[in-house]
Amino acid sequence: MKEKNRYRYKIENGFTLVELLVVLAIVVVVLSIGYRLLFFGQDTFSKGEDRYSVQESAQLASDLITRELRFANKVIILPDIPSRFDTDKRYFYLDDSGVLKHYLGHGNTVDAVGSLNIGIQFTDLNFKKTKDDVLAFSLATASDFSDFSTDSAVQILNLLKGDKIDDVRLIDKDAGGPVICYYYSDNEKRITRFAFRIDENPGLPKTVEGYFTGEFDIVCYVQSGTDVKKLIPHIEHTGEKIISNGIEQIPRVTSYNFTNPLVFTVVAKDGSTVDYNVEVKEIIGQPSATNVGIKTNSKDNNFIPSEDALLEGMYTYVSNNHSNPDNEGDSLYQWQYSESEDFSNPKVFATSIDVVPQGLVGKYVRFGVMPVTKDKIPANQYIYGNIIKIYPPIDTSTFWGSMINDIYAMSLPDYLVPDDFVSSVLYRTRYSVGGILDSDLTEYSLTMTYDHDVYGVEQGGSLLFKDVAGYADNLDSYKITIDAEARPDSGFGVLLYGTLRNNGSDRNIDSGYMFQFNPGWNGFYIRKVENGQVNPWFITHGVLKNHHSIDGQNDQNIHQRHGIYTPQEIRNSNFRWQYDNTELDKQKIIQWRRRYNIEITTQRQLDNSITLRVVLIDESGNRSNEMWFGNFPEFNMELYNSFGISNNSYQLFKPRPLSDSAASAGTMFGLRTWDAEYKNSRPIFRNITIEQGFSLDIESARFVDNRTIYVKFSEPVMDTVDKYRIRVKDHTVSDAYISNIYGEQVLVINLQGNVSNNILNNGLEKSLIIERGGVRHYMAGDVEIKDQDGFDISAR
Repeated sequence: MKEKNRYRYKIENGFTLVELLVVLAIVVVVLSIGYRLLFFGQDTFSKGEDRYSVQESAQLASDLITRELRFANKVIILPDIPSRFDTDKRYFYLDDSGVLKHYLGHGNTVDAVGSLNIGIQFTDLNFKKTKDDVLAFSLATASDFSDFSTDSAVQILNLLKGDKIDDVRLIDKDAGGPVICYYYSDNEKRITRFAFRIDENPGLPKTVEGYFTGEFDIVCYVQSGTDVKKLIPHIEHTGEKIISNGIEQIPRVTSYNFTNPLVFTVVAKDGSTVDYNVEVKEIIGQPSATNVGIKTNSKDNNFIPSEDALLEGMYTYVSNNHSNPDNEGDSLYQWQYSESEDFSNPKVFATSIDVVPQGLVGKYVRFGVMPVTKDKIPANQYIYGNIIKIYPPIDTSTFWGSMINDIYAMSLPDYLVPDDFVSSVLYRTRYSVGGILDSDLTEYSLTMTYDHDVYGVEQGGSLLFKDVAGYADNLDSYKITIDAEARPDSGFGVLLYGTLRNNGSDRNIDSGYMFQFNPGWNGFYIRKVENGQVNPWFITHGVLKNHHSIDGQNDQNIHQRHGIYTPQEIRNSNFRWQYDNTELDKQKIIQWRRRYNIEITTQRQLDNSITLRVVLIDESGNRSNEMWFGNFPEFNMELYNSFGISNNSYQLFKPRPLSDSAASAGTMFGLRTWDAEYKNSRPIFRNITIEQGFSLDIESARFVDNRTIYVKFSEPVMDTVDKYRIRVKDHTVSDAYISNIYGEQVLVINLQGNVSNNILNNGLEKSLIIERGGVRHYMAGDVEIKDQDGFDISAR
């Protein structure tokens, strides 16, 4: 017997119960997502509108205070709210609920901006005299999502002759006071505020403030469809009464038909009058903005938004009137910062078109604009642009500063970069290289990305290049120090004396010598790069140990054994390296992932061969043993264990010339990295400095007799001397050699004839010149010898 399906019930031409449940589940999910998106959109809009309301309330209040005080006859700053108001005077103050109050006299107190923006509080109000007739005032507003502050000043034009702003009641005049009291003369007659408040016009969605488009012209904007035939205006003025169409206005009672413009007449106490034209318009369309962003507007093409840079807000105004596209008025601006990149909990810190973001290093900033027409019609909300990080100050005249600045500029959209900008940083185009900048509160960091799948990239050359010319005083010898940190599964290389060429779209193909910091090989060595490739990939250059020659050996292990310096060989009593077992997983040894300054000092010899000295410096400033490459005298390096104790053994290192002209002809510096293609494996670079390279100082030169001069140097020198590169003013050098005299190394110069007793007893000023190559540095060879304008030879 066929078993029945106990769980499947089917209606003819209908759905199964399971199908119906699945559909209902999908509907619930969709509705849930839709609700969240709707809530997010509403929340975002509400916050944007809220920020506008906070700023609008402050600015409207500022405008009202300015209009009220400008034509006052007497202005008094008070330290607190009086217990009783003078009937004939007016006051501005904040109550305990954060409402800006305006006392109009005769017991009449109103909210200064009415119910314009519900939920907005005034958090500060302060008045201070800056001149006898100039009153400065500040006020601040806040809501649940935003806050705003503004500073203003108003000149009091109608003070009585010899009078001035009264601040005698203040204990601390520099601190100012929270209350202002003032009054007018009998002939004063001005409207200071015209509004349609929802208190008298409950049909309006919110209070509508009138804008003064001229001295005696006011316009009010209401939403489309608003009934304007019976609106009750709220009018604050300095006169005795208001009349329109022959009817005196009764506050909070008299309504008017604003279908057409109306004239309101202010009558002063002395009977004089002035007319105001008032027009009510419907809002038809609102302005907008596109291309909102931030441009670093600093000198010398500095593009980095650092805390000392001038940031300029940018946008394209979009009119609400196609027949009048240039109708932008006083648009509102807002700069916000946030502690996090997702821009949660933003805070306003400026309301100008440009700003210097002092004190915001490490924070994130964005610029927003509230477009406003000349008719005072605002956009719905602030429109914000891209979010940028604020970086610490950096000197772009340095090698590193220029490099970081240009890398940042190359990441910007074209409209933010001047047409004449030419980057000093170059990328190998074939590898799709990108530079990623970051910083903490004091320093920058650079990591690099590249296409790991491009053919040949594993044995390729550098990714990034910058010419050292213009930064090194002497291109034959300079010291370049790279502050770097390798990460797990990574390493890096430094190209020196590089040249570049292009091959169609494959641009910046390098040749040169590259120092490599390679945990995978457990060591430090030189590779030769030719036409963008390490050639041959397994051969090291510049040094040999325990071997005569390995050039012809096609064996990576031989080169690794005889052509590199290992960490165990460069440590000493101060510079430590924990492990001795080189068979351990090199990538996991913690020392490889520490931060080091890689100090590379270059020297081009007179025969154009190259000598390099490399030193690792740890974060405590401890220096490793020196690693020499190229043309140097062989030497023994004392070996130490991981505790910094000498093993009483030595390793012999022999020179291996770096003399290929094609690989050492240029002045390009380059960086190469390799990693495991995930973010936290990329090597980090934090600084690159260029300083003076090798040189010799003449410490002393003196006559020992009428024909002999002894010269001492700041560092040891080789025994070889070229007498033809040694000159003594007005005398001929017959011989020169290095001698050890009383335990000191001395250059002995013999002259062809005797000097006079006068010279012997008084010496010669600026007379000794030793050209480069005349005396050679004990390791670096043909280094620059200072005092090329002549060194003094002292008396016997």
